[in-house]
Amino acid sequence: MKNNGTIDELLKQKRLLPLVSVSDLNDIQPLEDILVEAGLPIVEIAFRSDLAAQAIERLRKSDELIVGAGTVKNLEQAKAADDAGAQFVVTPGLSEPVVNYFLERKISIYPGIVTPSEVIRANDLGIYTLKAFPISSYGGIETLKALHGPFFETDFVPTGGVNENNYLDYLKLDYVRAVGGTFILPPSLIRKKDWPALKRLVKSLMKAI
Repeated sequence: MKNNGTIDELLKQKRLLPLVSVSDLNDIQPLEDILVEAGLPIVEIAFRSDLAAQAIERLRKSDELIVGAGTVKNLEQAKAADDAGAQFVVTPGLSEPVVNYFLERKISIYPGIVTPSEVIRANDLGIYTLKAFPISSYGGIETLKALHGPFFETDFVPTGGVNENNYLDYLKLDYVRAVGGTFILPPSLIRKKDWPALKRLVKSLMKAI
């Protein structure tokens, strides 16, 4: 089974996958408003805080964004993400129990890979759009170019060291479906609740694409 076409196509169209670790549920509404206004109706909520499931539930109720769960590492988090209504899932590595859990439920999953063997394992499971993480620590763009040779049918979503200074370089590769990370919605601006600056940043990142 390949990933859900709607989410795959949205990533291909928008080219950005914002990642947020929620520390205050009051931040949800302004973040949603910013993404909707900027024309980037997708977000990945990281399971790096106890508020992740609640944040996903709240965003799903408003139905303004495609909402995913990120940093899903085990079946406990997988079930919590599923119960919260996550529409897609991103993992930092390739856990076959987690992957199979979501494949059985026909929920899009983007497992993390960084080696040829991991790409083969993911392809064997029927997944051809993969998170490349942490890409900057494993050769960055040159590694993606090398992987593309034998795995020409696979697309990548690189994260980890991707930032506002280099994201366009990654997006020049036509087998990079999108780039992800916290650089799109920086935690520093969220902590300060500087919503005008955050809105300007997201719009500028989108405009440059």
